[in-house]
Amino acid sequence: MRLGIVWWVICMAIGMPLGAQTYMPMPTDSATWRIRDYEIDFVTHVFDAMLFVRPGDDTLHEGHTYRNVWSRAYRHVVTDGVFPPMTDIDAMYPDTWMAAYREEGRKLYQMQNTGEKLLYDFTAEVGDPIPGRVGWDTVTATDSVLLGGIYHKRYLTTRTGYEVIEGVGSSYGLLPAMNDGTGAYKFLCFSQPATGVQYTPDATVPCTYVYPIHSHSAVADMPGGAGIPWAVFPVPAVNRVSIEVVNSGAYMVTITNIAGQKWWTNRLHATTTIDVGLWPRGIYCVLITDHMGHTDRRTLLLQ
Repeated sequence: MRLGIVWWVICMAIGMPLGAQTYMPMPTDSATWRIRDYEIDFVTHVFDAMLFVRPGDDTLHEGHTYRNVWSRAYRHVVTDGVFPPMTDIDAMYPDTWMAAYREEGRKLYQMQNTGEKLLYDFTAEVGDPIPGRVGWDTVTATDSVLLGGIYHKRYLTTRTGYEVIEGVGSSYGLLPAMNDGTGAYKFLCFSQPATGVQYTPDATVPCTYVYPIHSHSAVADMPGGAGIPWAVFPVPAVNRVSIEVVNSGAYMVTITNIAGQKWWTNRLHATTTIDVGLWPRGIYCVLITDHMGHTDRRTLLLQ
C-alpha cells in the first residue's frame, strides 16, 4: 500500500511543471513607489515624490475599471550640494492624480484619454518585445527575485538597467515614461507594508524616506482629506457635470485637462452644473479651494 502511494506521488510530480511559481499581480491597495526628480535652473530643486494607490479608489472608463494612482510631493531648494538627506517629510503640494491602471490576463493597461495602452506584459517569454520607457524593448532573460519572502518573476531586457518585475512594475518605477533618460529622474523604491514586499534597484538608497501612505500631509491628506465635503458627478460624464459642496461658503473651483490647460474656473457657493457637451473627451482634474486655503482634487472623465 505504501509503495502505491509513493508511486502516485512520483507520477503527480512528473506531471507538474518544474520551476513553476505563483504569479504576483500588481497591487491594488496601500502600495507606494518613491521617486526623486531634479530640476536644475538658477538653483537646484529636488522633488521627492510618492506615487500610491489606495483601496476602492477606482475610475470607470469605456467599460473598464481602473485603479487610480496619486502623487504626493515635497520640493527641496538645494543650496549646499545636490543630495538632500532622505528623511520623513510632509508634502508641499496637494495630492495629484497621475494615472490609472487595470490588470487582465497578466497584462497591465494604463488608461488613456481614448482607450488604453499596454504598460506591462507579464506573459512575455525570452525574445518577445515588451513595452519600455520609450517604444519597445526585448526580453533577454528571466529569473526570480525574493521580495517579502515570495519569489517574483523578473524580466531582463535589451535596455541596460531596465528590468520588469511581477507585482512591482519596473526598475524605473510604476510609470517608466516618467524617466526622461537624462539622469535627472531616479526611482528609489517600492514598498507594500501589508505584504512586506519591498524592492529597490539601488540597495544603497533607503526605502524609508517620505511620509508613509497613511500619514498626514501638510497640504492635503488623501483625496477628500482636506476637510472639504464635496462631490463631482456623474463620472464618467457626457454632456453635464455637477459639482456639489455640502457646507455653505465660498469655494474656488478650477478644471484643467491632463496637459494642465485651464478649461473652466469659477467661485461657487452651492451646487453648480456645468455644460461640458462641447469639451474634448478625456481626463480632467477638478481642483477646489476653500476660504482657508484648503485644497482637494477629483478626477473627471468625459466620454
